[in-house]
Amino acid sequence: MKKQSQNHQLKAARIEAVVESQSAKRGSLTCVLNHDLRIEPEIVCSLCFQPWQRIIADLTHLVGVIAFADRIVTRTPSQAWGREIEISMPMIEPDRWNEPRVLKSLIRALDLVTGDCWDFEFHGYPPTQEPHQDPIPFKFPRPIVIPYSNGLDSYAVRATLEKKNPEDHFMLVTVGRVKHCHHQNNELAGSHLHIYVPFELSDNDQRQLDLLAGDD
Repeated sequence: MKKQSQNHQLKAARIEAVVESQSAKRGSLTCVLNHDLRIEPEIVCSLCFQPWQRIIADLTHLVGVIAFADRIVTRTPSQAWGREIEISMPMIEPDRWNEPRVLKSLIRALDLVTGDCWDFEFHGYPPTQEPHQDPIPFKFPRPIVIPYSNGLDSYAVRATLEKKNPEDHFMLVTVGRVKHCHHQNNELAGSHLHIYVPFELSDNDQRQLDLLAGDD
């Protein structure tokens, strides 16, 4: 791993994101794109306000692989809260992400938010065909966007903002699996739009879990 922490008790792991026909280096955990991480470009594009760009595809895969790593690399609070996580993954525009300013900002943001030590290696990935894109059926100018889990906390935030801003419109964004609900956009009470962003990680096989457990 390129970046070494001063605390040698941190759990360390390397994640390699690969396509199905590739294999990872020995000792690395594998995230197989379109298997462990599945992304539907048409759905992603339908949730964008701007025309599809290659950076959108790269960013979507990056977020997915980070989520995969965060899930598969468990913490050991009895030793240390933080983890050392190195990610190697393909990008359509690797030069953009390897630019020192961009890479430094990405690592600093993740280190701050997670309390971990992150490092990245980006390499080339053949560009895919641009997906068909339909705009969001968006009727309201300058809405207030609320991350919305359908739980009590997000409902309380929504109710508070509605009371403070009775004339404004709201866009509620729910990410993840939504029971009995596939990709759809629903209007609520005629003044709100509820956007469902489907996002799911598959359970990784036991071999990878055993490999990681052996690093303790």
